[in-house]
Amino acid sequence: LRILYFALLLFFTRDLYPDLIRLQGAAQFFYEPIGFYKWLQIPFPSQEFIQFYYAAFVISCVLCIVNIGAFFHSIVAILLFIFLQGYFYCFGKMGHEFATYTYVGLLMPLLIYYSQFGKAKEVFGYPIIAMQLVVALGYFFSGIEKLITSRLLWLKADTLATYLNILNPTFAEELTKYSGLFSILPILIITFEMGFILAVPFYKIRRYILIMGFLFHIFNAAVLGIGSFFHPWLGAYICFIPRMSWSEAE
Repeated sequence: LRILYFALLLFFTRDLYPDLIRLQGAAQFFYEPIGFYKWLQIPFPSQEFIQFYYAAFVISCVLCIVNIGAFFHSIVAILLFIFLQGYFYCFGKMGHEFATYTYVGLLMPLLIYYSQFGKAKEVFGYPIIAMQLVVALGYFFSGIEKLITSRLLWLKADTLATYLNILNPTFAEELTKYSGLFSILPILIITFEMGFILAVPFYKIRRYILIMGFLFHIFNAAVLGIGSFFHPWLGAYICFIPRMSWSEAE
């Protein structure tokens, strides 16, 4: 799991360095530090510092993959991953594509620690369950957010129809031939997102929920142009590979 996580992390962040370099020209006009960056008055880094940060990040990931000081370097890699992400949010970026993958990463040092110093039951018990839980809660709160911010209007057929018309008018026009889908799809999406949490305690239905997750993200990428076909949220599914449930962790 450690090898797979950090290998995928390098894959998902392959554009991180060139994207930061491209932002250098815009930094003097649009860079507005927020949170931690504002508190410490952290400026946008020079090209040399970007190279240093990214090189340290890549080296830390590689050392985790080959299991050299994996516990220490996993902490360094995740902290640098979060730190480099933060620069994009200082430009007003509003995205959550790395959310669940970051949450899993924050728990990865714990898994590595138990694998090196703990018992087998601890390694494949609570750290894995915690990873699965943060991924599931990511979907759950995404569904809750849709309902709260829209005051339940997200469940109305008109809301989805308007959303599709903005993102993919051609597909929306085709879908009007099956008008009933505009009423069914919002309910299915919310049910999937809020029901994802059932994949944690119930292993027997987990595969079906994960398949629905794959289809959900593929639909978003192919039809709505949101994210990619292999989204980082799908990468976070690796923590569901071990056959674990709450009862087996106890």
